[in-house]
Amino acid sequence: MNHFPAMSGVTRKANLAQSLKKMKNQYPIDFGFYPKTWVIPHQLGKLKSAMSKEKAKDGVNPVMIVKPSEASQGKGIFFINDIEKLKEQL
Repeated sequence: MNHFPAMSGVTRKANLAQSLKKMKNQYPIDFGFYPKTWVIPHQLGKLKSAMSKEKAKDGVNPVMIVKPSEASQGKGIFFINDIEKLKEQL
């Protein structure tokens, strides 16, 4: 069974994130080089939980980078520190 997706499976940000997560689960030492990633809207609850944990730890809302899956060359990237603002953007 082939565990590697076709190239089209990694050319979109969401697919790449999912593929990297699978590889990190299999090879944690070799694939620990990328930041925590959530695919929205499917993982919105997990993102909200992670942001709450970071806020509880540091006392401030963490800043997250949002990258639209369909855009390229930096278009559409923005920062959030409030999950409700992300919901408004969606």
